[in-house]
Amino acid sequence: MSDTSFLSRLLLILSIVLLAISLFLLPRALTKQTDDQIQLVTLRDIFEKDNMVLPYPTKLCISFSDKPLLRGIIFVFLLAVGLAGEFFIKNKKIGGLIHLVNILIALGMGSYFALSLVLPFTPL
Repeated sequence: MSDTSFLSRLLLILSIVLLAISLFLLPRALTKQTDDQIQLVTLRDIFEKDNMVLPYPTKLCISFSDKPLLRGIIFVFLLAVGLAGEFFIKNKKIGGLIHLVNILIALGMGSYFALSLVLPFTPL
């Protein structure tokens, strides 16, 4: 395995991990995932209980978090693009660039979710 191939596969793995965290783990902090025994209290519950208005970025993140099918479709699409860049494009520099774009998308979405979690608690 050459150095460029190793680096490209390393970027692929990193992009998959970051996409999974930003599309599946962070949105769970905004929405309620209930089982029979466990009830989680989320940011949305706190604000709805007190009849407070959420900031606009937090509202957008909550509406995106309420659509797990859309998040799954986006994840599968970005995963397919990354795998296609790895296995079907022979130039590993272009494949690595595709993985870097996926990483930037994941970091952007993750930081937007983190911002929406912090934004309601900033002092006026």
